[in-house]
Amino acid sequence: RQRAYFKAPARHNALTLDNRDYDDPVPQLVEWRPEGDVQILSVQHEAYAGLTRRRHIAFVEERFFIVVDEVCGPASGNLTLRNCLGPGSLTAMPAKGSYLYRDGNAVLCIFAYGPEESVASVAKDWFSEAFHEKTERSVIRLDVPRKVDDGVQSFVTILYPFDAAEEAMPAVAVNAITNVGDNVLKVDVGIADRNYNIEFNKL
Repeated sequence: RQRAYFKAPARHNALTLDNRDYDDPVPQLVEWRPEGDVQILSVQHEAYAGLTRRRHIAFVEERFFIVVDEVCGPASGNLTLRNCLGPGSLTAMPAKGSYLYRDGNAVLCIFAYGPEESVASVAKDWFSEAFHEKTERSVIRLDVPRKVDDGVQSFVTILYPFDAAEEAMPAVAVNAITNVGDNVLKVDVGIADRNYNIEFNKL
């Protein structure tokens, strides 16, 4: 029973519908660009009957990650995006969707952005690295209802490591998410005093 618990999508950095296991957990490669200042990986799968899930990951300037999760299709229910962390400390910052995570000397700025109706919260859960052992951890959740006619819903997570002894936590914002037809997704994010325009292919 514990093995099934820890294997479930709800124990991972994943987007779920009504906290259910995936109908089809096997992703298909959509895009792979391993060169340049912005390296891209995009995959998709039919997570549930009537719901396609895509995940786009951009590794920007070998410095930080932008992760975009999209869903589309006629399925309805409650969507939950989880960012499951380790045993370190998590602090919610004054700016909406901003968190500071510390684990030893590692410091990570996490920015979680969802559809307009989404509700952000921090929950406690467990992770396990050995049989019959478990450790408590924090989980950042974004919950949003999905209706049959909601079309594409998008979530953006920014993971920005920095040296807290040398620099201040940067201001982070998602300025725009634009679908260009059915084939291209454009994401405009601001970090500190810079803007980044990232383009992902969907097909």
